[in-house]
Amino acid sequence: MALATGGFTVSKLTVSQILQLLPKEPKLLKESFFTEQEVGHPLIIGWNKIEFHKEFCRYAGLITSGKPSGDHKLTKLGEIIAQQDPNLSDITTWWFIHTNLALDHETNIYYALFSHLPPQLLSKEELIKEMVAIMSRRKVSEVTVRKDSDAILRWFEESPFANLGTLVTDGRYWGRRDPSPLPSPYAIAYAIILNRLSSSGAVSTRLSPMLKGEGTLGSVFGIREEGLKALLRQAENSLGSKILAITDTAGMDTIYFGNSESWQVAEQYYLKHNSGLSK
Repeated sequence: MALATGGFTVSKLTVSQILQLLPKEPKLLKESFFTEQEVGHPLIIGWNKIEFHKEFCRYAGLITSGKPSGDHKLTKLGEIIAQQDPNLSDITTWWFIHTNLALDHETNIYYALFSHLPPQLLSKEELIKEMVAIMSRRKVSEVTVRKDSDAILRWFEESPFANLGTLVTDGRYWGRRDPSPLPSPYAIAYAIILNRLSSSGAVSTRLSPMLKGEGTLGSVFGIREEGLKALLRQAENSLGSKILAITDTAGMDTIYFGNSESWQVAEQYYLKHNSGLSK
């Protein structure tokens, strides 16, 4: 399986509706449920768009599908966002979503954009050619790569992803840059804990390896070392050292982890920062 865009742009409204409706109707995202509706599907969009948003939500860490029924349900992160930010109006919600997409190599183009995109500015056609070359190693057809690349670039122009400021365009050229404004320290903590749980599950790691290479904090956020270090210290102060701690011994920064899961970081974020989003 891999994330295919179908050429569609992410709809904040549709994602929000899925989070609100799915707990009441687990069959919401099944094709059989779609074809059975006589008066229209609750999402009021065609099946192809539903299928895209279903897969988007799954790779974004918001929903999961159960077997063998194929019914879907919200993940812990999906439940938290549905309750605390139902309109998806908080930019940190989109940082959580972005992290899940950018750390999962099965998202194909999205993963490649944040793990392999060269540092120099590229025209849209140059960028797509880079993606074609990268994805050819995974035997993804050029037609698919071009279609998905074009769609995902539109996400960063026409959807809430544009507010992240980490993949930007001036209308002619595209490139990575330090995000502006900087993401919440909670988003940084969420990403580093998610990365730890999906890899070795180590209890500690050096900071430097987290800055370079694919699937690292450097690739996800595009933040330089000093900025990242400052955000990690803020995360430690906000969450407590039992969840995450950073030390500097002999000039080498080391991050220590507790036993928390990434969704618990998101939960703490909303508990401390929810200023009426759910009302």
